[in-house]
Amino acid sequence: MAAVWGGGRVARPGSWLLLLWAGWAVIPCGAAPRPPWTTGNVVGSPNPPAPYRTEAIYPGRRFPGAVDLALMPGGERWVAADNGGKMWSFRVDDRAASRKSDDFFDMRESVRGSDNLLGFAFHPGFRTNRYVYININEPGNRPRGSKVSRFRVTATEPPVVDPTTETVIIDWASGGHNGCTVAFGPDGTMFISTG
Repeated sequence: MAAVWGGGRVARPGSWLLLLWAGWAVIPCGAAPRPPWTTGNVVGSPNPPAPYRTEAIYPGRRFPGAVDLALMPGGERWVAADNGGKMWSFRVDDRAASRKSDDFFDMRESVRGSDNLLGFAFHPGFRTNRYVYININEPGNRPRGSKVSRFRVTATEPPVVDPTTETVIIDWASGGHNGCTVAFGPDGTMFISTG
């Protein structure tokens, strides 16, 4: 079907579509600008505030690059670990802001060639066997560069990890995302996750 264009000319059917589209392009079709909303009383984003407030109970403690924190069985000490391979402990009841945390383990001095520490867990029978399990990683692309090792913790005050007691429990290739959690289930089974 053809249409007559002004002046007696015949236009092809697709021409009308082209003209319709060209006409549409010049018609403004945006929404009117909206005034900013400045009178609202909405609290929280997107949820309302929690029914509690947070409070620093150990205000003087700082652990750069922290990756794990656990209460040592017996409930008297916290142990914190950072990604760089350092672990510290401090007494639960010591809230003095000026107090320094005690060294617990320094992987960089004890485990040669390691790159980072990503997690740890105390054995369920820690009070009698003094075992702690630590995930240690070497730089990427080593066939056995990621591992979970068992160490014995001294009974001294403050306690420390004895690096000479290392026993490798499991190892696998390092490289990529080897983030790891070491945890014990209620039945005493050890669980290890890795990326």
